[in-house]
Amino acid sequence: MPPDTWTRILPVWPLEMRPAEMLDRNFVNSFDFDQAIKFKEHWLEEVKKQGKGELVFGKDSLPPTATFARAEDNCTTKLCPAR
Repeated sequence: MPPDTWTRILPVWPLEMRPAEMLDRNFVNSFDFDQAIKFKEHWLEEVKKQGKGELVFGKDSLPPTATFARAEDNCTTKLCPAR
């Protein structure tokens, strides 16, 4: 017996990336593979239109630069507090 649509689409559309209705195995198996891929493409387009896509969040900002007082460090017994 060939794998069901749920099993076939899992590598293409991980569970954590799906909308709630696509987390129901029976619902997903009501589609054939091509229909499920079209559903995914349509859903991603709608998410982008609504401004909820990954591109909205952008990059994280850089953490602030920390400065430490100058100290000696011999890498064994005397270590700088910045370590």
